[in-house]
Amino acid sequence: CQTWAAAPAEPGGLPVGLAASHSPKLGQALGRAAELSFEGQVIIERFVEGVEFGGDAWIQDGRIEALFVTRKDMQGTIVRGHLRPAGLSSVHHEALADTLERHVRHAGYLSGPLNFDVRLTGEGIPIVLELAPRLGGNWIPQLIAYSSGADLFEAVVRNALRESVSLEVLKLRPAASFVIGSGEDRLLEEDIPVDDVKNAIGPLIELELDFRAGDRVEPFRDSAQQVGRALFDLESARYEEVTAELERTLTPWLAPTRPPARPEAER
Repeated sequence: CQTWAAAPAEPGGLPVGLAASHSPKLGQALGRAAELSFEGQVIIERFVEGVEFGGDAWIQDGRIEALFVTRKDMQGTIVRGHLRPAGLSSVHHEALADTLERHVRHAGYLSGPLNFDVRLTGEGIPIVLELAPRLGGNWIPQLIAYSSGADLFEAVVRNALRESVSLEVLKLRPAASFVIGSGEDRLLEEDIPVDDVKNAIGPLIELELDFRAGDRVEPFRDSAQQVGRALFDLESARYEEVTAELERTLTPWLAPTRPPARPEAER
C-alpha cells in the first residue's frame, strides 16, 4: 500500500500530512493542503522511504563546483534542522553528486547556487525531491559558512557581477542549524533576551528571532510558523541535547514543540 503526502500547489508548498491510499486521513490532508493554497490547488506526492538530506551546491559551467550536504532533522514532514557533516559515505556522496549533476545538466542550468532536497533509499539510491536555483532557507548558508568556511552569499553577489567565484573549503567543523517554534499560541509580553539565551547555552553560536513584545506566535505546524533560527557548534555537544536545552531555556516565552529529551542514563 503506497503512502502519499498532500501539499499546497504553490512553489515551496510543504506537505501537511501523510496517509495510506485508502485511509480517511488522506482526505483530511487534502483538505488541509487546499486550505493553505492560495488557489485551492493541491499536489499529491508519493512518500519515498529513506533518510532525508539537503543542502546547497555551487554550479559552474553546468557542473557541480562545490557540494555541501546536510542531514535533515525531520519532525514528520517538517524540517526542524540541518546537521553537518551529513554522515554520508564517500560512495553515497559521489552517487548524490552524480544524480544532482545529471538533473542540472538536463535542466540547462549553467551557473549559480543550487538548493536541493533528496532522500537516500535503503538501497543507497538518491531520489531527488526538489531542486531550486537559489540558496536554501533555515540558515543552511550560515551553517555551511560556519562549518566549512565557504561564503555562499558572497558567491551569489560575485556571480551576479560576473566575477569569478572560488569556494575553497577551509575546514569541516561539526555544526547544526535549528528552526525555533512554539508548541502553542502565545502572546509575547516582553522581548526574548537573545544575549541572555546565547550566554546560557555554550554551543549556541547565533540566534535570530523574528518576533518582539506584543507579537502573537502561532503554534508550530511548518516553517511558516517559525519563530526564529539557531546555529550550534557540535564539536563537543550532541544535537538532541542542545536543541532540547534551547527549548527549555525559551519556555518562559515559547511552549516546547517536542517531548523532553531523556537523560543519557535512561537511554
